[in-house]
Amino acid sequence: MDATLTRRAFTVFEDALDIEGPAERENFLSAACEGDPALLTEVRKLLRADAAAERVMPTGGLAPTVGPMPKHIGRYRIVDLLGQGGMGEVYVAARDDGLFDHVVAIKRIRPSLLPETARALFDRERRALATLSHRYIAQLYDGGVDDAGAPYFIMELVRGVAIDTHAANNDLSPRQIVEKMIQVCDAVQHAHQNLIVHADLKPANILINEAGDPKIVDFGVARVLRDADDIALHPQTPGYASPQREAGASPTPADDVFALGAILRALLTGEAPRASTHTQVTSEAIAKSSAFAQRKPEWRAERARLVHGDLDDIIADACASAPEDRHQAAVALAADLRAWLDTRPIAQHADDKLYVFRKFIRRRRWRVIAAGVAGFGLIVALMLTSTLYAQADFARKQAEARFTEVRSLAKYLLYDVYDRLERTPQTLAMRRDVARVAQGYLNQLADTPSAPADVLLEAADGFARIADLQAGRSRANLGDPRGALENLARAEAIASRLAAADPANAQVLALRARVVMHHAAIAMNSTQDLDSAAKMLDEAGQLIAKLPADARETKLLTVQRELETAILGNWAGTYTDSEDHARKAITIAEALPSEDRSARDAQYLLARAYDALAEATYYGESPAASEPIYRRLVDITTSHMAARPDDMLALRLTIEAHWALGSTLLGIERPKDGLAQMQAAAALVPTLINYQSEDAGAQRTQRIVYSALAQALAMSGRFNEGVDLLRSELARSEEQVRKTGSRPDQLRSYGVTLAMLADLYADNNMATEACPIYQTAEQVWIDLDKREALTQLDRDNAQRMVRERQVQQKCRAQ
Repeated sequence: MDATLTRRAFTVFEDALDIEGPAERENFLSAACEGDPALLTEVRKLLRADAAAERVMPTGGLAPTVGPMPKHIGRYRIVDLLGQGGMGEVYVAARDDGLFDHVVAIKRIRPSLLPETARALFDRERRALATLSHRYIAQLYDGGVDDAGAPYFIMELVRGVAIDTHAANNDLSPRQIVEKMIQVCDAVQHAHQNLIVHADLKPANILINEAGDPKIVDFGVARVLRDADDIALHPQTPGYASPQREAGASPTPADDVFALGAILRALLTGEAPRASTHTQVTSEAIAKSSAFAQRKPEWRAERARLVHGDLDDIIADACASAPEDRHQAAVALAADLRAWLDTRPIAQHADDKLYVFRKFIRRRRWRVIAAGVAGFGLIVALMLTSTLYAQADFARKQAEARFTEVRSLAKYLLYDVYDRLERTPQTLAMRRDVARVAQGYLNQLADTPSAPADVLLEAADGFARIADLQAGRSRANLGDPRGALENLARAEAIASRLAAADPANAQVLALRARVVMHHAAIAMNSTQDLDSAAKMLDEAGQLIAKLPADARETKLLTVQRELETAILGNWAGTYTDSEDHARKAITIAEALPSEDRSARDAQYLLARAYDALAEATYYGESPAASEPIYRRLVDITTSHMAARPDDMLALRLTIEAHWALGSTLLGIERPKDGLAQMQAAAALVPTLINYQSEDAGAQRTQRIVYSALAQALAMSGRFNEGVDLLRSELARSEEQVRKTGSRPDQLRSYGVTLAMLADLYADNNMATEACPIYQTAEQVWIDLDKREALTQLDRDNAQRMVRERQVQQKCRAQ
């Protein structure tokens, strides 16, 4: 049996266990497995196996437990059993430590559904979910694992009935149902903005309390179970689960949107949906609904009439098979539902002028009639005015929807959420997901022809921000230079479009300058396309020259441009020019007002400018001449790190400064001083790695530092320690080359490490060991040259030194 069928069978099986009567269970199976005999066969096998297990071992299977209620869970005394099913039990509980009175609901999950390996994940998830606070979401207070090993959630006790029962008992009209569903959509949107999906939305998980408000329960329980184990049961409900969820895919916000549409359909038709009914028009299903069989034909016809048209289309969009065809967020679904309530155009038909005009007439029917009485000419004038108004109304609503989607989601994700995650250890995978989701919203905005200029500017800035997250040097990046180039191209395309309309716009000019310089940095550091980088930096200079000279942003952009030009000079081997540009960057940065100079971005640029100056001095003058500059760099970065102890960028800059100074001291035959600097750098590396172990930049820093430390150990008389450490780093570097497909920057790092190991052997008169390693290192430079990725800095230093050492060791003769 394939994995998809297995997951679907387990899902139906789990829900079937909650149905006690044989006839009712059979009806459920027929509906849930309609048109899928293979699924029905597998579910029956599971039910037979469960029944056999119950006879042999009463505690087996997934049936509800029948043992006595626990007396306590955590600090709470169990008062009553609220409900039970295959997932576990729900209890009413009261706080029992005497501090204060508090009655809650406790959901206790069966231990078998959360394996031991997922305990840490469970703890992290329930803490995240406890921060989710919304009027229409049942508050999750806490959770834990009880003495029997069963995970549990402590949540707000909601006294009420399921939303479908409430709708039936109170004979809610379509309008009243839509009003309730808008509240539910708002709650789901709030959760999505906090990076939480429900994963099992259905009427039973939406309770209507005594005040008449909806409360979504079980938020995140399904997500915790899903993340615990890929082969564990994935809680979902047939009819409310999207095709992707039924196929076994992990839940996403698009799946929650699908479920919201299915719930709305169920409330309007009075019947739980089945997979085969999602393509049936909702208004037509009302007339055939068995739930309304006792209603008069006139009542059914009126209900169908109210739903026909826009509400049919809204539900069809929400329940579309492909995620990209659905409403792109719960807030978009809510916007359409509000439009239906107000007799305004829905998004699907907003570009149909005749449709928009009819909506306008319906909203202002009596005004139109009064105008008719006034005369035919007035009607014509009103129609023209109404059409113009409708067009303006459409443009306003479209812009408003885009603002809602991008400014409340993309901006929130890219800045607030991402920055918080960046300050949280071990969140690289989550940050990658946040960037991906935010990019989806930016793509929608950028592809809208009528988007206003300020929104397009915001989108372009968002693309530039994502590029920085993917491959920027000012943060722990995601190691995706290709993705960064694609996003920079999108940002530049939008910015160029805006510049054509408003050439003097300072915001657009500044954005274009940042984008071009970031592109140049990638060209230098990842692809070694120095000619293209030089042209881009010239372009950046022309853009910056058009900005107000005294503005802070202009000064920082100037510093960045001088810095990047200095780095380009070091790559190209024009060290005198590089020194000039680095000194200009330092002069401007140090002349900033004290408040601006102490800011994080200014400190970062200043440190990198000193690093570029020291490197140019090292290669252009002498290693000894660069020592005082590197010492100044160590002082700057150490001070920066002390002022911002939680800033991993400050930590990385300090590590690199110690490494650079240590390498310089080793180069001028001062191994003990060099070893002290390498040890200072190596002592800080574990903090960097532990903070974000998957960060490609942190891993590269670790390899460089440990390789240099190994060389320092060997030069200080601790040869064996140095060789062992360097061989370990060489293995890591080789693995990284393999993983990245021989990316030039990784290949270069590998070649440098090879040369360092060969140097250790050569310096200890071990030519037999050194020569084969030198030859392998030289082949790396040859490969880079064939790929046109060998820079002048490579030729002048690494490649030249490898060849000279081979001559000294007489490697060619061996």
